[in-house]
Amino acid sequence: MKKNKTNLNWKTATVMALLGLAVMYPSTRLYAQYIHTNGTQIVDENGNDIYFTGMNLGNWLLWEGYLMMGDFNYRTHTQFFNSVKDAFGGDLNQAIEFEHQWRMNYVTEQAIADLKVLGFNSVRVPFHYNLFWDYNSNAPSDRGFAYIDRLVNFCRAHDMYILLDMHAAPGYQNPGDHSDNVNSNASQPRETVTFWDGNNVNIAADVWRHIADYYQNEPVIWGYDLINEPVPQPGREFELMASMITMRNAIRQVDNNHIIVAEGSWWGSDMQKLDWMDPETQNQSGINYRWDNNLVYQTHHYSHDVSALNGRLAICNKLNVPMILGEYGESDNNNLRNMTDWCINNDVDYFPWSFKKMSHDKTLWTIHPNDPYNDLKNFINSGGNPPANIYNDMIAFCQNNIANGAPGLTWDQGWYDAVKNDSSAPPAPTCADVNASQIPGVIEAESYCSMSGLQMEASAEGGQNLGFADPGDWADYRIHVPSAGNYTILFRVASGDSGSKSIELQAGNSTATATFTATGGWQTYTTTTASLYLGAGTQTIRLYFPDSGVNINWIEVSTGTVAVLSNIQVSPSNSTLLIGDSQQFTATGLDQNGNPMSISPTWSGTNAIGLFNATSTGSYTVTASQNGVSGSATVTVNPNNTAVNLPGTVQAESYSAMSGIQTEACSEGGENIGYVDAGDWADYSVNVTSAGSYQVQFRVAADGSDSKSIQLQAGGTTATANFSATGGWQNWTTVSTTISLSAGSQTVRLYFPVSGLNVNYVAFSPDGGTTDPDPNPTALLIQAEDYFEMYGLQTENTSDTNGGQNVGWIDGGDWAGYNVNVPATGTYTVSYRVASQNGGGQIQLEGFGGGAVYGTMNVNATGGWQTWTTVSHSVQLTAGQQQLALAFPSGGFNLNWFEIASVSGARTANTGADILSQSSLTCYPNPTSDQLTLQGLTADDSHLSIYSLDGRMQLDQSLSGASELRVNVSALNPGVFVLRIQGATGVRSIQFVKR
Repeated sequence: MKKNKTNLNWKTATVMALLGLAVMYPSTRLYAQYIHTNGTQIVDENGNDIYFTGMNLGNWLLWEGYLMMGDFNYRTHTQFFNSVKDAFGGDLNQAIEFEHQWRMNYVTEQAIADLKVLGFNSVRVPFHYNLFWDYNSNAPSDRGFAYIDRLVNFCRAHDMYILLDMHAAPGYQNPGDHSDNVNSNASQPRETVTFWDGNNVNIAADVWRHIADYYQNEPVIWGYDLINEPVPQPGREFELMASMITMRNAIRQVDNNHIIVAEGSWWGSDMQKLDWMDPETQNQSGINYRWDNNLVYQTHHYSHDVSALNGRLAICNKLNVPMILGEYGESDNNNLRNMTDWCINNDVDYFPWSFKKMSHDKTLWTIHPNDPYNDLKNFINSGGNPPANIYNDMIAFCQNNIANGAPGLTWDQGWYDAVKNDSSAPPAPTCADVNASQIPGVIEAESYCSMSGLQMEASAEGGQNLGFADPGDWADYRIHVPSAGNYTILFRVASGDSGSKSIELQAGNSTATATFTATGGWQTYTTTTASLYLGAGTQTIRLYFPDSGVNINWIEVSTGTVAVLSNIQVSPSNSTLLIGDSQQFTATGLDQNGNPMSISPTWSGTNAIGLFNATSTGSYTVTASQNGVSGSATVTVNPNNTAVNLPGTVQAESYSAMSGIQTEACSEGGENIGYVDAGDWADYSVNVTSAGSYQVQFRVAADGSDSKSIQLQAGGTTATANFSATGGWQNWTTVSTTISLSAGSQTVRLYFPVSGLNVNYVAFSPDGGTTDPDPNPTALLIQAEDYFEMYGLQTENTSDTNGGQNVGWIDGGDWAGYNVNVPATGTYTVSYRVASQNGGGQIQLEGFGGGAVYGTMNVNATGGWQTWTTVSHSVQLTAGQQQLALAFPSGGFNLNWFEIASVSGARTANTGADILSQSSLTCYPNPTSDQLTLQGLTADDSHLSIYSLDGRMQLDQSLSGASELRVNVSALNPGVFVLRIQGATGVRSIQFVKR
């Protein structure tokens, strides 16, 4: 039957166009620094043959249903992702975070180090194209580079190479679940394959061009595997090579350094469809030329018939193209060994599938699901109610159960023996043949010259350790001892058993026996010591295991006595704190003789350097640990019962107890609370002066635009205020509600029914009034710690009337600034509440920034740092919003508060809280790392300046009158800064944090 002439001409025109592109972007041999091909060989940057004994990193960047569920039901990456999202209550962000945590922990540097030690020198990386493509913008995406970059760094550090593999392509290149073909099923109908339809091939080409442009100069990456296991629709098999050329041409526009890898049709097994010398392929595809000069063909084989590989290799040899076996596995170990040997004997590089699996064997390491993961699988299979706390459990599973070195991974020695490259291994030497280790020195446990019964495994401390010991097992080592004498032997050991363990080192008639207590984990190491007499000269020593269940990483033979950490003392051993206090703990190491030694412990119950922050009442344990040795201290946290008088304002960060919240710098000054989840709360001690109905004003902010709510709970009553998110974490607004309060001391609770909002303060006023029922009070009290900026001061709890905090540690030259609104020019009495052990200090009231000096007050001794008295003087103040400073020419006293009282009939000045409430000045993002956007500027604002907290000006510029301004603060060092706006009516300030 004749072919349709029109279709044949169209096909010829298409091929000629592809050929033209191949000429436009030739594969010029410029890859002096890169892996490349030479005939049927893959060679290194120096032109020397390199043989890839590789390993697939399956189920890392592309989930496969059978590897995530432990069954063989049809389930794609997207389908599993959606099921996980359903288990998380439909929360897309939580599903994305689980996917991210999986990718960050499934392949770690330890995994790459382990593969290198096991004899592998390359990894094949199956990835989903959507890591590099955004359908919203219909353009390439950078999302996947963070994961590949991390792997590149790991491989560079361990002398490994990378082959990138587009395992799931746009439109699905095969009907299997591993191509993320959501339209397919267990029958795998080929009609669901649409890669060769529409614009999918071009999208794949754009993705590869984007990847190649990014990695064009990266020698750790050796090749680009264009698409995994292609299975074209029936009748379209010969379109495969043309699509490969389209992707190749896109790559060669930007990258002539890396190898192009093309897989055969029909799951990678049919090399004829890539044979440009085959008459049928030429006739059907119109391609009869070598389409790249740096080209490798790849096949996959999951059959027992190893001989089938011969025909595929013959095609590649005819084409003068190297062939690699990119996947094989899922078979018995004898068959795998046959395929491995076939590859080695025929110089075919190979990559078994795969390095790690969930619930399955036929891999190096098997991950075993824990109970919460099994609950997740049951929900996916059977439906019903999602398991409780499943999101947190799954994040913990990713972080604790899947990485190399995590407890519970099972090693399959038989599978490793079936895929390792042992063709060049020399005959095992006798101990007399090996080079002797020099003593003193460290002997790695795996560097034995002979052994019985032991096995090696990857060590959490790097390299390998010996383990799987039974009583009577041993390992011999060849050493050279320069002079006879007694030596100290250090054993680096671990045990996941319980009870006491022992280990021996035997030399002639001498034996060193060390005992230790099981460390609670097979990779939780400690160091134990013993003494051994060694004769001079070259000799063989034996490491002997009297007990089972002991792992050993290394042995150190040292002259003299070696200090070994035996005890850790944490100081102070106990501490009693109030809510909001902190305690710095220190750890001292003691050797076996009780002598102090330097240590760098790991802390638990504190931050990374041993600082404990008291956030809620209770009893706590602080622990410092190193090398299996630990010491601890106890902390008791009591409520902070400093009550706030109501009516009044409660600062959100001044809680007496809380659950789940954190504090951060607030753009309105001081701190706010945030990072809340639904169900979080904070308690506050208050003293209600009179029973009645109170208006409650919440100062709140929230990113986004959705609905939020906040509650105040008191005496069995709950008051709720609802509001819409303000569009920024520091875009503040005030919302109100009312609540009935009984008189007296009590605890009120701020409760968060929803997540995602910040609170600065909560103000209480009699219903229908304000927090200050007298709009023109005769005196105004300003707490000393309510500064907007200061230098050299610290705060502490005070025993003065009404409690709270005072400012202390005042030295000469220290200062503090306060926002004040003086309503009228006149005479004012300024009183200071002070305490001093020795006296001799001075307070100077002046304009902030070195302005006019209004008056100076001497501070005499009161007999104690908490023995309080009040001293006063009269000053002349001018009207207007302004910033006043208390400067301290000399120190040696504490300050609790100061009071500005009217003498001449002028209204008392307003504090900075009032000024800020009148100001619409805002900034975002806060904190920031580079750009800060200011909003709320007016045409009257003329000048902007930024100060560090030590009063040093960091930036100064004029303003143009615009209402919004972007300020570049990238040059500032990290810290807290004050931004001041000078206007015709006064000065406005706002704090921000530079990351």
